[in-house]
Amino acid sequence: MNWRRLQIGISWLLFVGWAAGVTWLSSLPGSALPRIRVPMPHFDKVVHWFIFFVGALCLMLALRVSWPEKRRRWAAWFTMVVLSIFGFANEWQQLWTPGRTGGSLGDVAANTVGVLTGCLFCLLLQGGWKRWQNSRDPQRDRCSSR
Repeated sequence: MNWRRLQIGISWLLFVGWAAGVTWLSSLPGSALPRIRVPMPHFDKVVHWFIFFVGALCLMLALRVSWPEKRRRWAAWFTMVVLSIFGFANEWQQLWTPGRTGGSLGDVAANTVGVLTGCLFCLLLQGGWKRWQNSRDPQRDRCSSR
C-alpha cells in the first residue's frame, strides 16, 4: 500500500469517526448522559464550538489530502456548508431523542462558529506552511537572485 492511499484512508477515517461519534453521542437519551456541573455560564456552547472546530479540522484534512489540486478555499466552503447542515440536522434529530432538548439556535450557532473558526484556522495554517515551504525552496532563491 502506498503512503498517499494510507494518508487518504486515515484522514477520512478520522472524519467519519468524528461524525459517527457526534451522531452517537447526540442520540443517547438524556438519562444516559452524566450530569456535570461546570461553574461557567454557557459552557455547553464552548463544548459545541470545540466539537465542531475539531470536525472542521478533520474534514478539511480529508479534503486537502484527497484532492490537493483543489483550492483551499473550495475545501473551506465545502466544509462550512456540509458541517453547518450536519450541525443543524444533529440539533433537529435531538428533538425526538428522549430526555434531550434539541433545536437550540444557540447550539446551532455554536456549531457553525466552531466550523467557521476551524476552517479559518486551517486556511491560516496552510497558507503559513506554503509560505514557509516557498521560503526554503532553493529553486526560488536562485530565480529571485537573477
